[in-house]
Amino acid sequence: MFFDPPLKLQANVLASLGMDLDQLLVVSTQASGKAGNSLWALEQALKSGHVGAVVAWLPPRLRAESIRRLQLAAHNHDDIAFVFREADLQERPRAAPLRLALRAASADRLHVHVVKRRGPPLLEPITLVLPFVLSAAAKRRSEASVLDAPGRAAAEPGAARSHPSRSTRWMPSLRQPSGLRSRRRALYLPIVQTSIQAGFPSPADDFAVKRHDLNELLITHPQATFFWRVAGKSMVEAGIDDGDLLVVNRVLTPQHRHIVVAQVDGDFTVKYLHKRNGPVKLVATNPTFADIVFKDGQTLTICGVVTCTIKRFVS
Repeated sequence: MFFDPPLKLQANVLASLGMDLDQLLVVSTQASGKAGNSLWALEQALKSGHVGAVVAWLPPRLRAESIRRLQLAAHNHDDIAFVFREADLQERPRAAPLRLALRAASADRLHVHVVKRRGPPLLEPITLVLPFVLSAAAKRRSEASVLDAPGRAAAEPGAARSHPSRSTRWMPSLRQPSGLRSRRRALYLPIVQTSIQAGFPSPADDFAVKRHDLNELLITHPQATFFWRVAGKSMVEAGIDDGDLLVVNRVLTPQHRHIVVAQVDGDFTVKYLHKRNGPVKLVATNPTFADIVFKDGQTLTICGVVTCTIKRFVS
């Protein structure tokens, strides 16, 4: 079933892709101008138990309770169901266990960024090769529009972003990490061996200079390390500010008072890990943010230990 597709469907194209048109039902409520009609029809279809795969395009600016009703109806649906929403909602909290961001890579290729899923983040987008359905001229026009489209770089690996927690508004979001390449290129920069004074100045010393590879300084396990950019202010007292880049190690065993990247009920955050004197909890350093104390039924996954923070003071 298709609910309110934004464009007119071409039956001959769908048939050429192997779709049985006798089994396809298209529901359109756009003529009524009422979002409630579309939501009601979609909810009834999901509850009925008599439909297979469902693809729906939801109207904009839906209330949270409307989305919740659809989610409850989807739990009673035995087949797959996808809903499309506005791209600018990618950063907002949602309860769906799987969230995907779709970006055109070319006329016949699609980048699928996994914004949210159960388990650790997926660092690279999935590229799908689509069936060829365009004429040669239409394909050239489509590829030109993709290349000229603003925000083209957002389709590249590492550009997808996650979202704030749905269960606690104060939880900062962490943008999708940039994966480290398996082959690292050494970057040797000079390091002055004399310490610099942050208090009273000391007499001038001769500068002893040694070159170091930044990869060696920042990364101990390259195959299990990734970068993650922070969005939020709950860890400012630990020196982690909005926009900082975290170096996260997935090999280290999380210990008490380690700063960790954690997945809480499917959403990501960065906090101190507290494992003593009571239940496990995640602790922020900003006093305006409450601790996350875990209760029965909640799921906590430690994605890695933060080993370094990279700051930029001047662009």
